[in-house]
Amino acid sequence: MSKASLPRRAALLSVVALVAAVSATGALAAPSAAAGLQAMRDYDLIVLGNMTANGDVEGRSLITGNLSGSGTFFNSPHGQTTATLPGLVVGGNITSGENLNNGSGAWVGGSIGGMLNLNGGGNVLYNGTTVFQNNAGAFTDTNGTALNGLPMSLADYAASLTLLSSQLAADPTTQSGPTSLVSNNLNITAIGGASGLGVIDLNGALLASGNQINVDSGGYSVLVVNVSGTSDSIGLNPGLFSANEQTTVIFNFYQATSLTVSREFHGSILAPLATVTNTSPIDGTLVAAAFNQGGEVHMNNFAGVIPEPAGWALMILGFGGAGGLLRRRRASAAA
Repeated sequence: MSKASLPRRAALLSVVALVAAVSATGALAAPSAAAGLQAMRDYDLIVLGNMTANGDVEGRSLITGNLSGSGTFFNSPHGQTTATLPGLVVGGNITSGENLNNGSGAWVGGSIGGMLNLNGGGNVLYNGTTVFQNNAGAFTDTNGTALNGLPMSLADYAASLTLLSSQLAADPTTQSGPTSLVSNNLNITAIGGASGLGVIDLNGALLASGNQINVDSGGYSVLVVNVSGTSDSIGLNPGLFSANEQTTVIFNFYQATSLTVSREFHGSILAPLATVTNTSPIDGTLVAAAFNQGGEVHMNNFAGVIPEPAGWALMILGFGGAGGLLRRRRASAAA
């Protein structure tokens, strides 16, 4: 499905709903794109299926399916706490040995078939059976209620993040001509220079190879790069990219069912339909349908704020006014 085929009016309405929900106080409706955006702030890694671990994840992780392989979780949280959410949430079973650091604890919807090494203590809630190596914390069989403390169900997490991806892909504020390839460097530059939400379209093939990727968010509070292609790969090194921009840029792989990351990548990756495989670090929140980990996931998770509804209302009026003016000009020209 191409972005051009998405109804413009529906896109406008969906963005308004997203912004209103993000800005509202109180509980988030589930599922919603706003809840998906909040999940990207809460977690360093979100896998909407199974994960094979082989490396570190510095912040919180949520895996809705089974966890296998051997990884280290909540390894360097940079101030992120487990006061309300544990460092590791697994909806299914843990089938192999894992390390949980910094007292992270875990909530597990199924059994723990591998040995958990708890470094720094922590509480582990699970359903079924468990084998553990380091009982520095407390292991509790909750008889089916281990995940009751989550803000929403695992199914609603998946629905919310998928909805977020599709709504961002349909956003009507897309900038034209924002990318260039110079001396084998991919330059992504947002035009407009205003605060708020900036959106750029990018052909996924441009990420596959070259020297480095440079990102200039143009002063926007949040920059979304909508990346096309069903089978994408990232083979560019990170270039000019400030630390602040790393936490306010989302690369939205809205079509991808497969994504390979073979170079270190700065920025958050939203790929709710894709099996993601990495061999190099990802410095930002990662959302994937399934994850074959071969590199670390670093704690530069998404921290951006979508603009207030009033600003969007003015923008929508601007779209309508511009359309009306264009129609009047065409009518005058025809006469």
